[in-house]
Order: sequence, then C-alpha cells, then structure tokens
Amino acid sequence: MASKGAVGGVLGGIGAIAGAVLGYVQAVEVGVNPVQGAGIFALFGFILGGLASLFFRSLPAIILYIFIAGVAVYVFRGPIETMTGLDPIAAIELMYTQLETLILGETETRRVN
Repeated sequence: MASKGAVGGVLGGIGAIAGAVLGYVQAVEVGVNPVQGAGIFALFGFILGGLASLFFRSLPAIILYIFIAGVAVYVFRGPIETMTGLDPIAAIELMYTQLETLILGETETRRVN
C-alpha cells in the first residue's frame, strides 16, 4: 500500500503536468512567455493536486499549501492577470470583504431576532 506522502506527491505531479500543459497553451494564446505560463499553471496544478490529497495529510500541510499559493499569486500577479483577465489580489480582497459582510450580516441578523 502506498504511503500518504506518496499519494500526495503523485496527485501533485499529475496536477503539475496538467497545469503545465494548460498554462503553455493559455500563454501562447494571450502572448505571455509560454515557459512562464507553463510554470505558473504547473505550480498551481501541483498545489491543487496536493490539496486533493488532503484527506491523507495533516493541518500543517494545509497551512503550508495555502501559504505557497499566496506567495505564488503575489509573485506572479502580472502574468496571471494577463492570462486570466483577473487581478488575483483584487479578487481575493473582494472575496474576503464579501465573506466578512456575509458573516457579520448574519451575526447582526441573529442578534436582532
């Protein structure tokens, strides 16, 4: 039987390969350096593939993956925005504020009722 770490590594590798292919194609279509596009999408494919195996991992691994994803988004903000048409930092900030409003709104509603 495969160890938990091996399963996570295999899933991360599969995600990285799929991400590299998608990133290369997307980068060629929008005019970004294809190697850079493949690298960015491969990184996120690896992260998402590893996240898929979280059932086999611990809380520190989850925190590490979130940290790696955050650093990657910050470092590759420009090419990600060019390839996807979205500013990833602005999208995360918007998601956070909407989630905060939803949570605080529900809390206020419960207090009033």
